Amino acid sequence: MLLFFFLTQFLTRYVSIASTVASLFSLVYVLIYVLVKQTDWMFLIITFLTVSLIIYKHRTNYARLKQKTENRTRLFDWYDRLCKKRKVSIEKR
Repeated sequence: MLLFFFLTQFLTRYVSIASTVASLFSLVYVLIYVLVKQTDWMFLIITFLTVSLIIYKHRTNYARLKQKTENRTRLFDWYDRLCKKRKVSIEKR
C-alpha cells in the first residue's frame, strides 16, 4: 500500500489524495483477501471503518483541493528541479 501512496503522491503532490488512494487500495486488497481465503470478516469491517475515518478526516483537504488552495508536498521537489535542469540543457543545444 505504501507503493500506491508514494506513486500517487509523486503524480499529484498531494498527501490527502495519496492517503485516500492508498487506503482505498488497501480496502480492495482486504476484500479480495477475505473472499479468497474465506477468513474472518472482522478484518474487512475494521479496514472499512479505518478507510471511512481517513476519508472523513480529509474532508477539509478535499474542500481546499476543490478551491485549489491546498498546499502541495515538497517531497519530490528534487525530481522537478532535475527535470527542469534537463529541459534547460536540452533547449540550449
